[in-house]
Order: sequence, then structure tokens, then C-alpha cells
Amino acid sequence: MGFISNQWLKGDGVRDRGFSPIEVEFQWFQSRTDWCERNKIRSTLIGTKAGGDCHMIYFTDADLQVLLPRVLLDADASSRNQVTIRLLSNLDDLEFAEVMAQVFARRANVARGQLPDG
Repeated sequence: MGFISNQWLKGDGVRDRGFSPIEVEFQWFQSRTDWCERNKIRSTLIGTKAGGDCHMIYFTDADLQVLLPRVLLDADASSRNQVTIRLLSNLDDLEFAEVMAQVFARRANVARGQLPDG
């Protein structure tokens, strides 16, 4: 369960008149329609409120590159671990070795104080 604004908000989401976030159930879908393919849509987020009305948000690869790191950093440790395990498990051996080499290099740099942790 999450919340979505009940109207379009301008700027930073602060308006002279109030608005009430609406409780919704969120679902992700991999987008496979002709329209999505023409518009290079990769994923769709649907927020459905009680009664069945919904808002749909469409994401391109560029959108996901910006959003996913932020979402993962904001997620709890258990969720991050589940995603990490799933992603690493789907790599072939060469990809896995390359990723782990980058991880170990980053951890060594962090230990030496050369990179911010995160």
C-alpha cells in the first residue's frame, strides 16, 4: 500500500490549496504493448485506489536508471539484500566475476578513504 497525489501538482508540490494523498495499491508491470514499444517504455507502475480507479506511470530505460538506484538506497536492508541476490544469481560467471571485482575494488577504496560509502 502506498499513496499518490489526487491531482497534478506544480513545481515542488506545494500549492495554495490543499491536496489529499490517496491510498493506493502499487503494481509494477513490464510493458509489452505496441504503444510502449514505440515509445521505448520498459516498465509501468500502476496505483489503484479502492473502487478500481488508477493512475499509470510509464518508465523508459533512462527513467529507470535514475529511479532504481534511489529506490534501492531508500529500501530497507532486507529488500536490498533480496534484490542483490536475485541480480547476482542471474549473471553468468564472467559477468559475476567482473561485478565482484568492481565491488572489491570499491570496498578497498572506501577502506582507504578514497570513496564515500554508499
